[in-house]
Amino acid sequence: MNISQINKGDVLFSDGYRFTVVKRNPTTVDVINPDGRKVRAYPEIFSHKAMSADDYKAALAALSLSQERGGDWLGIGRRTSQGYALNEYPVPEPIAKLLRLCVKMKLKAEDVK
Repeated sequence: MNISQINKGDVLFSDGYRFTVVKRNPTTVDVINPDGRKVRAYPEIFSHKAMSADDYKAALAALSLSQERGGDWLGIGRRTSQGYALNEYPVPEPIAKLLRLCVKMKLKAEDVK
């Protein structure tokens, strides 16, 4: 992951663990690790960022789904889907992975049942 793609407040993943960015330095990032301690790390160790509300909305749009229909399709409920889109709750990693896969494979909602 490139340092320029990382911002304060981002949630990053490495080996299945979540890290929250508290500061971006010229070549490293300061993060809160799963134990709650602040550590300095190189951005190359992180596999990806958590899905943002904007990414969530873009993925739903690519699948031709509204927030409400997206909630029904994902089996999470309409209000939960709206909460992800409004950044009220973080998008869980399994949902983010499914959405990224569908967008990357250029699938439509009706292709995945």
